[in-house]
Amino acid sequence: APNPLETRVQSDLIRAGLEDASGKTNERFFGAIASAISKLFGGKK
Repeated sequence: APNPLETRVQSDLIRAGLEDASGKTNERFFGAIASAISKLFGGKK
């Protein structure tokens, strides 16, 4: 089962990423953030 904190953080990141992506080109930045989060929690799955 996913960690509730992880799920919440990822949801917040996705929401923020989608908001930033509208009108901007922050997809690469968002991708880097998401990758870092995945690595941070990756060993706990």
